Amino acid sequence: MASLGVQLAIIDGDRVLLTMREDFEVWCLPGGGVDPGEVAADAAIREAQEETGLEIELMRCVGLYCHPYPNDDLNNHILLFAARPVGGTLMTTTPETLDAQFFQRDELPSDIIPWQLPRIDDVFSGVCGRVSTQ
Repeated sequence: MASLGVQLAIIDGDRVLLTMREDFEVWCLPGGGVDPGEVAADAAIREAQEETGLEIELMRCVGLYCHPYPNDDLNNHILLFAARPVGGTLMTTTPETLDAQFFQRDELPSDIIPWQLPRIDDVFSGVCGRVSTQ
């Protein structure tokens, strides 16, 4: 069975916002699942508010990224959106996050989830509409 989630690359100049996950203690782009009956773009806006405290404007859909699980019937499909902050106050901790910080594109933390790196590159490269199995 496939699931649908969203991720956000919230960009401020040449910086991207990353969150430190509470469950795995690694850095990643904020995001989460799309609720039943919810539009993916609305889920992205909701997840940004819940995980970062920021109000955002979606700029574009960067792409659809799939993570197949070889020993399972589950395929996780993620829509990645590029966004910019337009209001709110950055919360560094939430029930789902231990920290949230903007990082320079060339100074990302070493303990980032590895498959987040090509996604961040896609955002800064202006990619739009990518379909990837990474």
